[in-house]
Amino acid sequence: MLDNVTWLREAWPQELMINTVDAEERGIKQGDTVRIFNKVGSVLRRVIVTPRARPGVVFLGEGAWPEFDDQGNDIAGATNTLSGDYASGPDIESWQACVCQVEKWNGKPLDPDYKWASRQPLKEA
Repeated sequence: MLDNVTWLREAWPQELMINTVDAEERGIKQGDTVRIFNKVGSVLRRVIVTPRARPGVVFLGEGAWPEFDDQGNDIAGATNTLSGDYASGPDIESWQACVCQVEKWNGKPLDPDYKWASRQPLKEA
């Protein structure tokens, strides 16, 4: 809801957290741009490499407004881009977790979100 507030994007960047071992296996370094993807969608994000993330698990915060590039990648990091819309049972919510892969992005690196121009979600026609 507040993804358009520049100082909030600077204080809490929408970055992917990945374990040090997992990052090393993929040639990923702190601050790199990575592609997080599965059969549902693809997201580009800057990365935080940390031993605080469990190996095999990545973390991406929620709340980003989606914004797609010309290749169909969500460059803003909206987690719903990866979760899909499948039905789930009790205590199994599809938006809490999903299976994905992470690879180093070899395209243009993302600038930090707080450097992006403010987006206008509703524009006059």
